[in-house]
Amino acid sequence: TYLVAYPASLTRPPLASDLNLVARAVLPNLVVVQLDTAAGPNDGALYLFNAAGSVNAIIDIEGWFQ
Repeated sequence: TYLVAYPASLTRPPLASDLNLVARAVLPNLVVVQLDTAAGPNDGALYLFNAAGSVNAIIDIEGWFQ
């Protein structure tokens, strides 16, 4: 499977993957994602799309820029 991180303001995930996964592997990765900037309940939110199956994922926020 693969994962895609994207802003909550998009209606569907982008077509490019951010991380390609294999079974029972621990894979680190660094992705720069624009966060949702629309005022409302999703302000600053992002979605994580998993193409198939189930995945345990940990997301760390390292910082931000404008």
